[in-house]
Amino acid sequence: MTEADLIREFAAALTKGTGCLFVGSGVSAGSGLPDWKGALADLVKARLSIDLDQADNYPLIGQFLVNESYGNRGPLIKSLKDTFHRLLRQNSNHAAIALMNVKAIWTTNYDTLLEGAFAGSHITIRHTDDNITWPVPAADIEIIKMHGCIDRSNHDDIIITLEDYEDYHINRPATVQHFQHELMNKSFLFVGYSFRDPDITSIMTIARRLKGAATQTHYMIMKRDNPTQQRTSLWYKDLLRIGIHVVEVDGYDKLPQILTNIAKKSVGDTVYFTGSHEEQADGERAFCEAVGKGVAEIYKDARGQVLAAPIVMDGQSTGRSRSIISAFTNTIIHHRLDIRRHIDFYTNPYALNPHLSDDPSLLPQLELLRAQLMKRTQVIVAFDGKIGTAAEVRLARKYRCHILPVPRVKGGSASELLRDTAILGRLNASSPKYLAKARRRKLTAIDVAEAVRALLESHVEDL
Repeated sequence: MTEADLIREFAAALTKGTGCLFVGSGVSAGSGLPDWKGALADLVKARLSIDLDQADNYPLIGQFLVNESYGNRGPLIKSLKDTFHRLLRQNSNHAAIALMNVKAIWTTNYDTLLEGAFAGSHITIRHTDDNITWPVPAADIEIIKMHGCIDRSNHDDIIITLEDYEDYHINRPATVQHFQHELMNKSFLFVGYSFRDPDITSIMTIARRLKGAATQTHYMIMKRDNPTQQRTSLWYKDLLRIGIHVVEVDGYDKLPQILTNIAKKSVGDTVYFTGSHEEQADGERAFCEAVGKGVAEIYKDARGQVLAAPIVMDGQSTGRSRSIISAFTNTIIHHRLDIRRHIDFYTNPYALNPHLSDDPSLLPQLELLRAQLMKRTQVIVAFDGKIGTAAEVRLARKYRCHILPVPRVKGGSASELLRDTAILGRLNASSPKYLAKARRRKLTAIDVAEAVRALLESHVEDL
């Protein structure tokens, strides 16, 4: 399986609401968190008088530490807390995950970096067997911490010793049952685990109890490990028994880009139009209406039938976007598609008064309202506009949207966007002819619609 296959297939699962993410400690490594050896080395040296190496069984080492303290887990948990309570920041992996259209994230990590990445979103944290079955509000993102949470869990609820791992299915039956149910009904992407990681071993033990059951297709991203390549190849074949397909990467520095591409594809074929709120001349209104019709028909087949269409994000703005969305809506209805599946509405109180859109003091509130919209948008079509349009383009960059400038006037804001190297790179890859015509301001509505489709369908390698 290639990276492109992984991105396309797992993003599609997320779009349909049937994808889950499973996050391991490797995702947090870039935030300065040590691995098991780094976290336990000093305590092990002081209490057990041994030096750790990568081949050690760390749950067994954890068990030795508790045994040495006559069953007292306090020193071990305190050492973990001291490690995790340093000032830590989310890294680019967390930022990419926060962009995903994901409803459930499972993790064996103790840290709270995932929660921090979703700050501002509605989240529900599950860290004990008791709260695993609590209902989750429809708007919430669920974070399930299988091995406990360094800030929320009691000492006995942190999974760290060999006994904890061995008795997991006994002590956490509800969590095991819920995980098995999810494995059978959703596709998982496992990230941040290594071949010798004891956490992935325990997860596979739970999964293998489903042997013979019809699980979904699952995925795992692994760093290519040449010294143990033969062993890992055999392990990959074993993972196929429970439906896990492995994609190897040369280094984890590629992981943020892979996760970001999954994130933007996971929102579906979503398009947002931004531009001036001012009244348009008849010719410009006709152009915008033709764009709306063209975008509604970008998937028209050879017989002229439209059986699918993108989703337009309606920010309730006036001006160009209103003309485009009105024509888009009429075309969708004309082709007898369900309009409810092709328009998403987002609040914009400033649309009630056109003068408010040019008030700089209101930009922070506008950006706050537009943040969730941009997070759910794959392509933003940017016409010439003023400060409100500029603010939305800034947000589009932040949330890694594909930006398609449509310059209509000399020296306008859309022409300025054509100087952006990231935008130029994407357009050169997906629509080089569009770029040439845009520079001359000779675009037709069909050019815009075809460029939208090209960006929505672009392969990851192209971007």
